[in-house]
Amino acid sequence: MSVKLVDYKYEVEHDVEFGTCELCMSTGDLEYGVFVFEDDFGEHLEITNGEWSWGDWLDDYHIENIPRFADFFNKKNVEKLEDVEASLMEAYNDYIKEIFGEDE
Repeated sequence: MSVKLVDYKYEVEHDVEFGTCELCMSTGDLEYGVFVFEDDFGEHLEITNGEWSWGDWLDDYHIENIPRFADFFNKKNVEKLEDVEASLMEAYNDYIKEIFGEDE
């Protein structure tokens, strides 16, 4: 059994509040990516690429070539959906090392 990265979706939320104080607070559109994984039984897992930090949205993974990364991840042979989150971080670190020759 194996889990594959099958899609990367872009989501948009409108009228989102950014910032943490009156001076830096603003509203705008938040655009973020979502990794979609699928196991051999057709079960899906979605992992949002990012998180909030002090009123700012920060991407967890900066990947320019999603199809290339998906191929790289799928060769890791992750067996269970429960293992995907840890495997995603490990695969990303290995991918960056392969592409750039060192940690980002």
